[in-house]
Amino acid sequence: MKFTVSQSSLTQAIGVVMKGVASASTLPILSGVLVKAQDGILEFQTSNYTISIRHRIAAHVEEEGEMVIPCKMLSNITKTLPDAPVTFELSERQVLIGCEKSSFRLNTLDANDFPEFPAYAIESAVELPTDILSEMVGRVWRVTSTDKARPILGGVHMKVENNTVRLVATDSFRLAVCDTQVETSTLEGSFELNVPADAFNDALSIMASQATIMIGATDTQVVFEAGNTTYVSRRIEGVYPNYKQLIP
Repeated sequence: MKFTVSQSSLTQAIGVVMKGVASASTLPILSGVLVKAQDGILEFQTSNYTISIRHRIAAHVEEEGEMVIPCKMLSNITKTLPDAPVTFELSERQVLIGCEKSSFRLNTLDANDFPEFPAYAIESAVELPTDILSEMVGRVWRVTSTDKARPILGGVHMKVENNTVRLVATDSFRLAVCDTQVETSTLEGSFELNVPADAFNDALSIMASQATIMIGATDTQVVFEAGNTTYVSRRIEGVYPNYKQLIP
């Protein structure tokens, strides 16, 4: 496996997938980032079994392959490199990273042990302006609950209907409701979903540079897609509380 990629693209890609790395896990493989090189494309994946993030960038691929590198260590290295092409060459269980006068040799993990990226078939979806949705989520997500006994309150209730987006969050003591008028003519009927608050906030933050973001739902997952980035999280099951009776 051998490829060359620009330092700026590499740093940006690692920053995107970093949020998917398990912060405290007994499985070393979850602290790594899976790097796949194929057909002029580099694919980065991270997972903590609750969320999975995938991001793709262009690169000069001389030899195809895949490897798992400790993500935080790779991030620290790429930030210190000059803005120049970075070369990766895998030899057995070690990868040699070179950039101008700098070189590093890191141990890698077995890519076969890395969790497969979740397969999904989206049942319903809506595409919305990223900046508007980010502002709305910023207004409500801190009101969600951290009580594990009531997981439904740990999410943001989202409903899109008749060119109106409504986000609702409550911890049973506080209630936040945010409405915005947005063009949703491509949506047939309505779209309703309970989205984990942290996943909602993280997905929008890493895709902030994209004009629009697609939010899709499956039986058990919520999927965010924008540009070359895909973010998959577990969906919060259950019926959201009837908050309307609390509003005069």
